[in-house]
Amino acid sequence: MAVNVLDKDNSAGKPFFTHIMTVSNHRPFTYPDGRIDIPAAMQVRQGAVK
Repeated sequence: MAVNVLDKDNSAGKPFFTHIMTVSNHRPFTYPDGRIDIPAAMQVRQGAVK
């Protein structure tokens, strides 16, 4: 999860930049059929970013 990466980066004591984009907080809540080619093995929460 992103919070684990952020915690690790923060514990290093160096400045860092994070940009997190989501599609779950606005319409459309799902991708249109045939528009996004996410392999079946990556259709999990961690595979949401391409």
